[in-house]
Amino acid sequence: MLKIVSTNREISDSVLLKAHDAFLKLVARKDLGYLQIQDREHLWSEVQKRAQELNSLTQEMVIVGIGGSSLGPRAIDEALESPARAQKLYFCDNVDGLEFDRLLQRLKNPKKAAWVFVSKSGSTIETLTSLDFIFQEVNPDLEVCTIVSENKSSPLVEWAQKHRVAQLEIPVDIGGRFSVFTAVGMLPAAFLGLNLEGFRQGIKKARQQSALVTELAAQAWASFERQEWVTFFWFYSSSCRFFGGWLQQLWAESLAKKEDLYGKPAPRVSFPVGAIGAIDQHSVLQQLMEGARDKWLVFIRFADTEKGKSLKKSHFSDYAFMQGKTLGQLLGAEAQATAESLASEGASVLTLKLESSQEEGLAHLMMAWMLVVGTLGEMLEIDAYNQPGVELGKRLAKKILNS
Repeated sequence: MLKIVSTNREISDSVLLKAHDAFLKLVARKDLGYLQIQDREHLWSEVQKRAQELNSLTQEMVIVGIGGSSLGPRAIDEALESPARAQKLYFCDNVDGLEFDRLLQRLKNPKKAAWVFVSKSGSTIETLTSLDFIFQEVNPDLEVCTIVSENKSSPLVEWAQKHRVAQLEIPVDIGGRFSVFTAVGMLPAAFLGLNLEGFRQGIKKARQQSALVTELAAQAWASFERQEWVTFFWFYSSSCRFFGGWLQQLWAESLAKKEDLYGKPAPRVSFPVGAIGAIDQHSVLQQLMEGARDKWLVFIRFADTEKGKSLKKSHFSDYAFMQGKTLGQLLGAEAQATAESLASEGASVLTLKLESSQEEGLAHLMMAWMLVVGTLGEMLEIDAYNQPGVELGKRLAKKILNS
């Protein structure tokens, strides 16, 4: 279960009501497939079937995609990593020539690896160009290749049909940054042997927590009203670096818009930033403590990470109090102390805690934030599902390469 542990900012009844009404409006929408994904049985069964086929052929999978096609599965892989599993997952997601060469060197058998080409539109230049280079340098067996895209005509789909490459669907009504529970994230999860039913249960639990989603959306709205233009997501788990990247994209691309639904200037929203546990207490805490009060600080703690083996003996008398305690207890104490110290200095602080960070818990956390972002979209009266601001750079890059 995901719950709010503490917050030092009270929310007015009017803002809570606004958030509640927005949440009801959101979940009533029929045009948003991510709200229905747990009930689309055929998508889950097709993913499981393809994962089983690939598992019978190889123990290596490479996800070739960028942005929403990569951040979700990366977050899942990192959070649920098990050193004992035989299957290995790799990513080709930055058209970095040096990293591409290193990737090919890491693979035991690049020709036989399961290459998964992910592009919702089927025309993403980074993905298609990476495909070209992969076939130039490796020429993998087509039976281990899969494309994940919308079921409509596109360069990637046409290539797959021509070469009889397996295809899995990203539903047209699910945007890229909301697609982690489609084949985008679930195919690699199933390949790694993770429990897809656990993900589905986590999605359902998040849907049932309307009070939590409403409270978080209301808190975010209130932070905008306080002119806190940075939302700082502080994950107290080393396994959430890519979760921070996934949440950053979800927040930034969904909420920052030039115009609202009526063509008027859209309300200003915050810039999302991710941080990791005690690591960033030693990198950014000074600024958070004594810098401008323009940030909303969201601490996200995990019960799993606050456990572990007890210390039998300390070599340092000043820290003898750690005897009998775990590394997780130290991390939890530092999370609590950091949140309390920042609140005492007037910063806006909220702390969340997740009881389990396994499949169900991770899906619960991801879906909860998707619902929060969707609710904020309704409150702001914007289209939270487009990203017109990124198109100009794509057009200019093509112009530069064509010159």
